[in-house]
Amino acid sequence: MTRGMPAAFSPRILRLLGVGLVGGLLVGLDALMAYTYRPARAWVTWSDWLSRAGAGEVPLIIGGLALGVAWFRRDKRLGQWGTCLIAGVIVAGGVTFLLKSLIGRLRPYAMDGPAEFLLFHPLTIVGAWQSFPSGHATVMGVAVETVRRMYPHARWARWGTGLMAFVVGLARVMGRFHHPSDVVAGYFIGVWVTRRVMDAWTRRPLGRRPAVEGPPLQVPGGSDVGPDAAGQASASDSGVSTSTTASPFK
Repeated sequence: MTRGMPAAFSPRILRLLGVGLVGGLLVGLDALMAYTYRPARAWVTWSDWLSRAGAGEVPLIIGGLALGVAWFRRDKRLGQWGTCLIAGVIVAGGVTFLLKSLIGRLRPYAMDGPAEFLLFHPLTIVGAWQSFPSGHATVMGVAVETVRRMYPHARWARWGTGLMAFVVGLARVMGRFHHPSDVVAGYFIGVWVTRRVMDAWTRRPLGRRPAVEGPPLQVPGGSDVGPDAAGQASASDSGVSTSTTASPFK
């Protein structure tokens, strides 16, 4: 517990309250979409087409291509990204399918009335009862997290993957394939599972160089300098020229 903070406002309680608040807002959004939204047939077709980028086979193909390119170019980071993408999709996809089958939530397009947005049929593998969580959103969560971890400085890749995740999630909702809460839950499941997979695969977060620690070196004159200056001082003592105009081609 944080010092000076009452028990009613401990971080754990605040997190639970936050989760409850977000859950309540999502259920309210589910109800709003169920009672008011009726898409045109053309928009349903376009939504289905747009959401295909989040189908499970797409990242598997991309990950396989990345492994092939990494082997050809001897690119270790690209190979690790492809491996983590494939492993993340397989593991997160398995978790999502298990939750779908255990929870058994009715999809929006199969509802006979708006009041059925909270209708459940646990322990089923029928497609119409596998709305929660969204598998497409789970896949996009895996893609976003692997790119963020493996290429933290590639802003265009992170923004592009995030935009694609948003488009896929929106298409799943607007096409009435999922409720809004299904998409949000699927995305966070994909991110969480991917973090666990990548932490198990790598010993430290990638994209960061370990800092070289150690005491400063002492050189004649009594000043503390780094290894570069110490090397120059040693070269000067031995009679080797350290001119900054030396040829860059040596």
